[in-house]
Amino acid sequence: KGFIALDYFIFINPDIDLSSLDFTKLFKLIDENSYSFDIFGIHIIDEEGYTNHAGVVFDKKGWPCHFLFGAKNSHLARRNREMEAVSGAFMIVKRDILKEIKFNETYQNGYEDVDFCLRAKEKSYRILYLGEVEVKHSSYKDKERFQSEAENFFKFHHIWLETNRLNYLQGKSGLRRPVFLTISDNIH
Repeated sequence: KGFIALDYFIFINPDIDLSSLDFTKLFKLIDENSYSFDIFGIHIIDEEGYTNHAGVVFDKKGWPCHFLFGAKNSHLARRNREMEAVSGAFMIVKRDILKEIKFNETYQNGYEDVDFCLRAKEKSYRILYLGEVEVKHSSYKDKERFQSEAENFFKFHHIWLETNRLNYLQGKSGLRRPVFLTISDNIH
């Protein structure tokens, strides 16, 4: 036992500030959970400390939503928990999974991470969000980031919603619907 970097791929967006990451804590948590979980994500915040990503949940229509987006100092964002999907801005995946599941490269900078996680869930892989570990990300400053949003939206809709594939997966694996919260600076 022990975290061995060669057993994992770490996907990191170029605008992630790695100097803000506690690698020791990250690797310890992965090591402690490596027998039960296969994909890991972490708490991603912006430069002001507001949550960008704390895992992904689905709304009533099946659309993916960033859990606690915009919350600041939320104890909910700091809790480790199993999730339906995590952000590809910082995602750790066991190497063996990538032999079986590839990222859908027809998505352009959006939804490919959720699609990947859902396809992993279809094969009974488990995803753990590590809220105890956080990193800073400046993704929303890049205006080009959302150029393909509409195309990605329709692609996700076709693959997962029109085909009822998400509903089937939700029944099979017990995917949860989101917890609806009013996000404010004082959520604890």
